[in-house]
Amino acid sequence: MTESVARQLIKNVAQVSLFLVLALLVVWRTMGDRGVRRWIRDRIRRFNKQILNPILLTVARYRQGSYPAVVRHVGRHSGHHYATPVVAVPVAGSFLIPLPYGTETDWCRNVRAAGAFTLEQEGVSYRVDQPELLDAATAYPLLDLAHRWVWRLFGITHYLRVHRCAVLSPELLLNPR
Repeated sequence: MTESVARQLIKNVAQVSLFLVLALLVVWRTMGDRGVRRWIRDRIRRFNKQILNPILLTVARYRQGSYPAVVRHVGRHSGHHYATPVVAVPVAGSFLIPLPYGTETDWCRNVRAAGAFTLEQEGVSYRVDQPELLDAATAYPLLDLAHRWVWRLFGITHYLRVHRCAVLSPELLLNPR
């Protein structure tokens, strides 16, 4: 696949994804029933896991300056290696990761159990540790106005703060296992 075709495909998928997420957000905000909200959240989660996440992993791997970061972690029961696209905002020697699906997602439970993992952002790989759950009231003062506004709009109430230990060498990026 040529770079221009890949770029156009990513742009089209991003536009459709953004439209779907915004449409579902409008429905989410107007519907008061928790059952409907849970149904919508589950549909968004399934769409992200099956369609959007594989695209975001590709974007994060090959495109410098892209917004998705990649959490590389090990399953707490299986021992398998996993890669999960996330948004990670650098704040004062650490990263802040929003948890739109709450604190009980598999990747979040894995990194909290392990206590450390690798975070790849904009082509740089960081060893991070001390995962700490934060509520919105604690996280908002650490964020810039744009992130605060968007994440409040999406109703994100939990965040994961991790501290940077080290920048890993490029050789480790080529062969992470």
